[in-house]
Amino acid sequence: MAPGILEPSFGRLVIDEKKSDGYWVETFHFSNQESVPGIIASGLVSGNVEFLDNPLATQEGADPASEWKKYVIAKFDSPVGIVACDITGNGLTDVVVCHDYGPFMLECNMAGGWITWLENPGRDKLDAGPWKERKIGRWPAMHRIKAGHFTQRNEWPREIVDDEHFTVIHEVTVKKLDGPDGLDSMLISSREGTTLLYYDHGNWKRDLIGIGEPKEPRQSPTSESPGSGDHWGTGCADSGCVGGDPLAYIATLDPFHGTAACVYTPTRQGPRGSEWKRHVLDVYGTPNQLQKTGDGPGHYIICADFDGDGDDEFILSLFGSLDRDDTGEAIKASSKQSLKYFYLAC
Repeated sequence: MAPGILEPSFGRLVIDEKKSDGYWVETFHFSNQESVPGIIASGLVSGNVEFLDNPLATQEGADPASEWKKYVIAKFDSPVGIVACDITGNGLTDVVVCHDYGPFMLECNMAGGWITWLENPGRDKLDAGPWKERKIGRWPAMHRIKAGHFTQRNEWPREIVDDEHFTVIHEVTVKKLDGPDGLDSMLISSREGTTLLYYDHGNWKRDLIGIGEPKEPRQSPTSESPGSGDHWGTGCADSGCVGGDPLAYIATLDPFHGTAACVYTPTRQGPRGSEWKRHVLDVYGTPNQLQKTGDGPGHYIICADFDGDGDDEFILSLFGSLDRDDTGEAIKASSKQSLKYFYLAC
């Protein structure tokens, strides 16, 4: 490690030993008056959306290893993406869930993709059961959902932002960059790579950061097996802040359920219209996973200042290894999952 670089340490605390399944985990501040977060978690099979209440939020000086009381706030068919935001502006954080996805991406529920708002009832009504549901809209195969200040905050008409330039979108990352009038921007991770999408002067605009993992000649856009077929491009992306620049670099996992941890750095300054260079930092996976058919270990990446030095590092999450037999059936070689931590050594 370079001199002066701090390496953070991470502890492990089991807060729920009785979950039958799990998929989504989201940090959740119950209200704008609570600095200590709880957790929103859900399972694809059980369908439960749960609020796990951090004991420190209501009991000053409590032991964080004590019971995190669990509330089932909703139950859906195959809930996938979750976002927490204060929709009503009353200081209580609501939850928005997309659900009714279907068995998997190639057999999605064409009547599903519902987006439902769960209204926070306040702490005095937490024991009253599931939260009030309001349907916002739907779109088949809804897999990710984000909240942000993109255009305006009045009525909620459905508007197709772009249905021409993206395929196999695995992640949408909302960031406060240099959007006009304080508007949020988005990093779109798709088969086309990493794209900055933002609203400017009445129009949605796209800046391609990079194509991610290149398509190989052997790969086909119509393949469906093994796994979920051939993949290229980007699976997940986030931007890192260095020296006050919120878009100093972009960390990616390439491609969908990827194998490569990468960083893009601008070759000239200025986020809009910059040219970017891709650096492959590490590659993960078994020989099967390296075939890039959706079996890869890489699933999520996030940038943050983990060591408190003012510059962002990033962490990526990895599934265990997975192989396939001669018939294409999955052989789970390892159940071990891991987190990888990357820091800047300047």
